[in-house]
Amino acid sequence: MYENAYVLEFPIKNNDYGGLVFYHNKHFYIQINSVYTKIYGNFIWAHEFYHFYFDKEKVKKRGENFILIDSILDEKE
Repeated sequence: MYENAYVLEFPIKNNDYGGLVFYHNKHFYIQINSVYTKIYGNFIWAHEFYHFYFDKEKVKKRGENFILIDSILDEKE
């Protein structure tokens, strides 16, 4: 991901937040919450990579960008 996006890793003390992919000024940004253990952090990386790679065009569309708070109901999550 480092070659195709700006990856931001920093701790956010919120257990409900793992990461986020967004598009701004023709660049992708991937934020990873680094407060978690390495094992869960790796899961977050894989999860956000999925969105970056497979949902790239959806992420680019500002009108369709949203943050899923209760994402357990979304089968893609």
